[in-house]
Amino acid sequence: MKKSESVLKVLNNVFLVCKSKRAIIALILSYLLFYASYAQDLIVTKTGKTIKCKITGVDSVKINFDYERNGKMISTYALREQVSDFSYGQKPVKTPVLSGQDIIYLKNGSVVKGKITEQIPGETLKIQTNDGSVWVFNYAEIDKITQESEEMNLDEYGGHVSFGVAIGGGGLVGCPLRFGGSKFAFEIAPFFRPVIDLTGGELYPSVMFAGGPAFFSDKFYKAHKQKIKRNGFYIKGGYSLATIGHEAMFSMGWVHESFRLTSKRYSFIFELGPGIIRQDDEFFSHSSAKSRWQFALYWKIHWNWYGS
Repeated sequence: MKKSESVLKVLNNVFLVCKSKRAIIALILSYLLFYASYAQDLIVTKTGKTIKCKITGVDSVKINFDYERNGKMISTYALREQVSDFSYGQKPVKTPVLSGQDIIYLKNGSVVKGKITEQIPGETLKIQTNDGSVWVFNYAEIDKITQESEEMNLDEYGGHVSFGVAIGGGGLVGCPLRFGGSKFAFEIAPFFRPVIDLTGGELYPSVMFAGGPAFFSDKFYKAHKQKIKRNGFYIKGGYSLATIGHEAMFSMGWVHESFRLTSKRYSFIFELGPGIIRQDDEFFSHSSAKSRWQFALYWKIHWNWYGS
């Protein structure tokens, strides 16, 4: 069989050539994932319990919410003094890092610091102090309850310049370099993207240079996962240099970046969306493809380290 008749298959391992129907599904999926990040309200109690619900009202004393139990919607409330954090659509209203020390101010002027271990709303409250003592107070004795906290500066997470390692994004593996800030990032990276002649068994080395901007929403803190997150929209283009021809690609879709609470300079990035690939005449003459333009599913898994 002549080489011109051989089957050349680009390892689209990470940029899979597929039918237009799959590309449309990828587009819908990327937007659903973006929307889902904000779709559900959450309440996190001081005991660490997370309640998935629909918040219906908030005041200085309590948080009213609806939640599903045994197929039925239940309307109830939680006292603000029992709640460490709450969010609308998983985007927190506040972003404190709580020290875990509760402070009870009594009507007689006394102040007790420790950890609240038990509460019966409207009746009694039990608190364990740092020396191990346990105190029980009636709500009638209590003036107010607060909690020591330190406001989290979300701008401390991330930076302006970063370097990483990625799987996907236009090739088997790449090394992205990113520049940007809190709402914007621009990325450029070389990706190893080999082409294999399945008939002759020859491997044709290829490098795709891919990059483009990403636009992000505000960072937010998810208390129940102890992570800082942000979502956005990316635009990517790329061009490969191969010994048998050249390829170009373009993609748009959803991007998500997350930081661990204790890792301000390390993040995990995931991108997903539909795209297209174009092969030039030289590449096309060696390929069994029926069209120079092909729809594709683009995705990238990216481990990222910020230097500044």
